[in-house]
Amino acid sequence: MTKDKKKEHYEEVKPTPEVKEEAKPKTEIDLLNDEITKLQEQFGKAMMTAAHHENLKKSYQADYDRLLKYRSENLVERLIPVLDAFQMVFQAKVSPEVEAYRIGFEYTYKMLISTLENEGMSTVSTTVNQAYDPLVHQAMEVVETEDVNLDQKIATPILNGYKFKDHVLRPATVKIYKLKVVKEETAPSASAPDTLPN
Repeated sequence: MTKDKKKEHYEEVKPTPEVKEEAKPKTEIDLLNDEITKLQEQFGKAMMTAAHHENLKKSYQADYDRLLKYRSENLVERLIPVLDAFQMVFQAKVSPEVEAYRIGFEYTYKMLISTLENEGMSTVSTTVNQAYDPLVHQAMEVVETEDVNLDQKIATPILNGYKFKDHVLRPATVKIYKLKVVKEETAPSASAPDTLPN
């Protein structure tokens, strides 16, 4: 083959343009299936949105309930020093002239305690020989004892503790008993020298 014939040959073989197929018209079933798919997607999105809103509603309700439950906790906590002041007045010895005032203070104290208890405050129980509980008691001092039955029990209440519902506002401060450790003294052995050589 000569060059001219090769050229003709290549010219003859030209790629044929692709013929695009015309889109077939969709049947009624295809249209309905497409519509069903779209509706299912929209329904899924609506269900997710509804679930999200329900979760938000539950979260807001839980926050509201918690806020309502502990609404006066801050006020009760700020009144603890006032309760301590009353306790100090009651422990002090007073003259007969001031006794009438003391009775008035006791009445006011009882009303205040009653009101705070109605809101959810309670006093942490502290009695002598009660078991020490580190969740509600704070040991300020240790009293050594040889009695095994008194170990880790309250020796003396120092200051009242207070709780608000299930929160400890302030642990009760107490003195507790601790078992005295008896150290056994060992006699020096005969073989051991008393002093070290230089």
